Amino acid sequence: LRPESTFYYECDPGFTKLDGDSVISCHTSGAWLRAGTTSAATLLRCCRTAPNFCPPVTLLDGSVMSSSYTEELTTCAADKMVDRMGVDYQACPELSVDFGSVAYSAADRMVGSSANLSCDEGYESENEMVLDTLVICTKGTFDASLHPDGAVPSVWRTPDGREPRLLRCQNATNCTEEACDPDPFYCDKLSTMGRFSYVANATLGRQLGSTAFFHCLNGYVPDSGNVTVRCVEGSDGGAWVDSTLQRNATALQCRPKQSAMPAADDGWDPPGVL
Repeated sequence: LRPESTFYYECDPGFTKLDGDSVISCHTSGAWLRAGTTSAATLLRCCRTAPNFCPPVTLLDGSVMSSSYTEELTTCAADKMVDRMGVDYQACPELSVDFGSVAYSAADRMVGSSANLSCDEGYESENEMVLDTLVICTKGTFDASLHPDGAVPSVWRTPDGREPRLLRCQNATNCTEEACDPDPFYCDKLSTMGRFSYVANATLGRQLGSTAFFHCLNGYVPDSGNVTVRCVEGSDGGAWVDSTLQRNATALQCRPKQSAMPAADDGWDPPGVL
């Protein structure tokens, strides 16, 4: 297939487009581009049955019409290699942690593999509320003007798609006969699981007196919970409170910018766990 060749795709009768590109062009880099752009194309998927493909039938008196049609979505199982569309997604860069280690799920560090970061014995995270210990190798962004050979470096991202703030380790809490460093885990960890938010900063981690700030993930807006929380002394250990310093606080809950969350059969998947 020669460069500048253009292909037009359409779904078979009885099916409608689920996602992907209907018009793609062959680029000199050897990659397929979305027509009229420098972005990599995605494979057209026709996995949704077309409703009311045949016109309704007028029934005679006493007759009964039955149908085997269902609303179910046919499974789309595109091969992971196929959807590269000619783009060569390279391995993610090697990671390192001072006073710590990195464990890869796959030695080649290719797209889909993960890396777990941890501190050595005697060391702990500088701020375990903010710094990330699990990252996923994801496809980099292809642009024909920047990647003329079709080779795109892959990048590490958090399970929820953010650019990671990688683990940094420091000496663990040190106690002597005279004194002990502040308890780094005085307040419980506030979970953001399923809340579509993350801790943007925590001044002292989970120590007494720390202030934590939550942000919504891209594409989400605040819905409930607290943007700012503070770790204070409670009746039974540490407690997170809101700006009044009186009411117990909860992690920020965010919702999609759209008025409603996409339906489950629209292929929408919530982000992963921090």
